[in-house]
Amino acid sequence: MWTHAGLLREEPTMLDGLRSLDECETGIERFAQQGKTSRRLSEGLALCRVARAILVSALARTESRGAHFRNDFPRRNDAEFQKHSVLAGRHIRFEQWTQSNTTIAV
Repeated sequence: MWTHAGLLREEPTMLDGLRSLDECETGIERFAQQGKTSRRLSEGLALCRVARAILVSALARTESRGAHFRNDFPRRNDAEFQKHSVLAGRHIRFEQWTQSNTTIAV
């Protein structure tokens, strides 16, 4: 993850990260399909889920904001991205939340 989604990010590097993650998940799932279980296997699956959420979110947000800095999109884009990133399956949607906790999908 440091190599593919470290402090400075770019689309090609993050896409490479997703491909590497696919290979890692396939290997872990192969163990799970064989009926093997362990704490390490569960932790590996959880880490894969977190890694995917980070990579998919970072790819969807084509701007730089806070600790998320993209070399290919170095500026902040409040008009498009001053919203919350919400992971929905393997996709990201952006929502604007109001003070009354009502969600407005954008």
